[in-house]
Amino acid sequence: MSAPDLVVVGNLLVDDLVYDDGRTRMAQPGGALLHAALGASVWGTKVGLVSIVGSDYPREALQIMADRGVSLEGLRHLETPGVRVWLLYENGARRMIPRLGRPSHEDVSPLPAHVPKLYRDAPAFHVAPMPLSRQRAMVEAFGHGDRLVSLDPCEPLSLETLTVFQECSNHTDVVFLSDDEIDIPSRAEALASLVRGRTRYVLHKRGREGGTVYLAGSRTRTWSACPANEIDPTGAGDVFAAAFMASLANGTSLEDALSRAAASASRAVEGIGSESIRDSTQSDLERRRLEAPAG
Repeated sequence: MSAPDLVVVGNLLVDDLVYDDGRTRMAQPGGALLHAALGASVWGTKVGLVSIVGSDYPREALQIMADRGVSLEGLRHLETPGVRVWLLYENGARRMIPRLGRPSHEDVSPLPAHVPKLYRDAPAFHVAPMPLSRQRAMVEAFGHGDRLVSLDPCEPLSLETLTVFQECSNHTDVVFLSDDEIDIPSRAEALASLVRGRTRYVLHKRGREGGTVYLAGSRTRTWSACPANEIDPTGAGDVFAAAFMASLANGTSLEDALSRAAASASRAVEGIGSESIRDSTQSDLERRRLEAPAG
């Protein structure tokens, strides 16, 4: 058995969704890894997951990923329920509130020692949202040599965490940040300051408004979002990041990686949870990205 093309490290959580129009969806399979695995594998990338999963995580979701060719060898299974969260959507923003009586976020976030030996030869690692201390341990352990490593945080970039993010730049090639993950007065200056060490790209994701890539030499590049009939934004950012990394790992250009990621994210929002990206094909997404407006 060969190593995956892309290892994705992070969480598999159970979501209870509450939308601002009163709709609810309870006990949904979620977590960044579900969306990221589907977002990368649809492009033909061989994905391996590393996570700690609770006994209550829907087994059909694990089977869906396995059917897509995603390797689940890096999952550690708890004998007890895992983390379950409320995802509350209000006024265009999302809040994640852990349910009581469950393990902590750190309890279900893997450490470098949890990465299977086979995965350690993978050419690319994507460290999905989980506590910053665990993310830092991962990028320090695997961010060396020619391996591509990306970081997608859940803790905000702030005056208190800026130094930690900058230190992580010595071990990451790509950093993803969305609007609700930036809590600092001079956003552009702070994002540009992360292009240091080995970091080549810092992507500021802005949903339906597209986004900006910060590059070395104080350069930037923008991209446009693909048109979409938005139903549920859950997981779109995770799909975007994983599709982008899958594309880079396959040797595509920055422009192609951005257009593939944008097409994937636009598809992801057109159904509930992971339904739309789960049912997508590479040819569907190729057609969508080629028809999208230029960045």
